[in-house]
Amino acid sequence: MDSEALHKIQVWAKHGTPKQFQIEIEAKIAPHGYVVAIEGNNLVCYKVEKKGGFIGIGARQTRQPVLRIIYDQDRVLVPAEDAAPEFVSLLASLLRVH
Repeated sequence: MDSEALHKIQVWAKHGTPKQFQIEIEAKIAPHGYVVAIEGNNLVCYKVEKKGGFIGIGARQTRQPVLRIIYDQDRVLVPAEDAAPEFVSLLASLLRVH
C-alpha cells in the first residue's frame, strides 16, 4: 500500500466536511466506475460493476467498497486495511490543487 497516497487523501479529506469532500471527488471518480457515499461518520467509495443480464438488460449492479474515510470529531482516519491499492493510487492522482 502506498502510504504517501493514503496520506495525500487524508490531507485532502481534512479540508472541510465529509459532504464537501464527497462533492470534490464524486465527479472525478465516476468516469472510472466508482461512486462515493456518506454512511454515518464515514465516507465510503465503491467500485460499481454490472453483473448478468443480456446486453445490459436485467443486469444487477454490485458495489464493492474500495476506500473508507472515518471522520471522528476533529480527526480524519484513512485505514489502510479498508483501502484497495489501485483505487488509492487513482484517487491520489486525481486530487490536484486547482
